[in-house]
Order: sequence, then C-alpha cells, then structure tokens
Amino acid sequence: MQATFPHSGSWRGRTAHEWARLWRAPLVEAHSGIASTNARLFELSRRGAPAGTVVIADEQTCGRGRRGRRWHSPPGSSLSLSYLMAGRQLPRDVSTLPLLIGVQTAIAVERAVQALGGALFVGLKWPNDLVTSGGKIGGVLCERALGGGSEDRLVAGVGINLARPARGYPKEIENRASSIEEEADLPAGKEKSLAEAVAGELVPALGVLAALASPILPAESWRELRKRDSLAGLPVTTEAVGAGTARGIHRDGSLLVELPMGELRKVRSGGVRVHGYS
Repeated sequence: MQATFPHSGSWRGRTAHEWARLWRAPLVEAHSGIASTNARLFELSRRGAPAGTVVIADEQTCGRGRRGRRWHSPPGSSLSLSYLMAGRQLPRDVSTLPLLIGVQTAIAVERAVQALGGALFVGLKWPNDLVTSGGKIGGVLCERALGGGSEDRLVAGVGINLARPARGYPKEIENRASSIEEEADLPAGKEKSLAEAVAGELVPALGVLAALASPILPAESWRELRKRDSLAGLPVTTEAVGAGTARGIHRDGSLLVELPMGELRKVRSGGVRVHGYS
C-alpha cells in the first residue's frame, strides 16, 4: 500500500494544499528555505511519494548544480523547484530529458514574463543552462536513482534567478550571471508576482515531459532547441574533444563540434567553455 503524505508549508501567501490544487499536483511541499529541494524530493520519493510531487523553495543553503558545483540561491532572489518523475512512466534511456526540461523551462519563463506585461527571449547553453543576452539566469539538474520498474525515480531540479541578490553575485560568477528582473522589461510592481507566474507555467509543463523522454528528441522539441541554441557557430573548448566550433545539437542530445581540420564530432558529456568567457 502506497504511503500517504500531507501537503506541508506555505509559499507566497498560499498553503501547499492551495498550490497543489492550482497546479494539479498530487503533493506539494513548500519552504521559505531548505538545504536542497532535490535532496528533499529524493527523500520523499524513497518513502513512496507519487510521481508529480513538487518541492519548492525561495532559498537553498546547499543547492547543487551540474557536476557537483554549488548553486547560489540566496533569499529574495531565486526560485528553486524540484519535480518527481517516477516509476513506469520513465523510459530506460532519459539522456535527452535535461534538454527537454531546459526547453520547457525557457518557454515557461517567457510565458510568465509575457503574462506580466514584459518580454524576454531565453536561450539554452548546452547541456543545461538557461541564458539571455545578459548572462545565465537558470539551470537544470536531473538526478536518477535506478530501482527497477516502479521503483525507478528521477528528480528534475530547476533553479531560476529572479532578481539580482542584495549582495550581488559571487565573484566567480559575477561576469556571467544575470536574472529575469535584470533582463525582462517588466512593468513596475509586477516583479512581486514573478515567482508565482514562473512556477504556474513550469509545473504543468514538467508533468508532460516524462512521456516525451526517449533516446531521440521529438521533432518539435528539437526545432525549438535549435532556435534557442546559444552556442551555435561559436568557438568553444570542450573537455571531450578539445577546441572547435559549435555546430548545433544532434537529435540524440549531443553537442556537435567541428574540429580545426573539419571533422565533426559529437560531445555527449563534460564541460564546454566559450572562448573569451570563464
């Protein structure tokens, strides 16, 4: 028999139960601050929380980015949201899922900004960064624990910079970080509704993605990804194949890099640095 969990916490003036009803989520946990939304959601999933469970917070004290890097999310400046995809809804190969989540998150942010009367175009820097013309505004971290059959679970974590932190960005990311408020032309006073608007667009979008996950990106998602590819045509250095020129994203989710002698190689993992940026 599956365990039952009560909705808990409150966020932005509403209880978790109210957010669950608005988002049509089976379970919501809301926190003003937490160590890590991904870690908390994994804990809930091990105890039997259902697919579609959401953990949301305004602040993470031990947030993680890709490859173990710290994700900075001080209070009053960010949105951290983790969504549980679990059980038989997940295919064995979910290699394209982070890109699918990135695309849907970019669209969700744009729709939220538009609904508030602003405008913003969000691009994607392979493999998991959300970027604008002014810098990185968010990222995606997918973590999977294999248990077989209905015990498989995947936590999709999304972190979004809503506003510039009161103390500014940490020195190591100062020259490449930005936020929605800094980049979007929002009417005065609408900034207060930004987090709720983004979450309201994002949670339903994440709910349909598990069914789309496959070794090959769906055609519509691939076209959207190519439109948002911020690396295309730029000189890059990769850990996997060295220096070259980014030539787009393959439908299997790999980054295409043209080497100096003209050979086209696929990059499936590792870091990518654009020349001239840290």
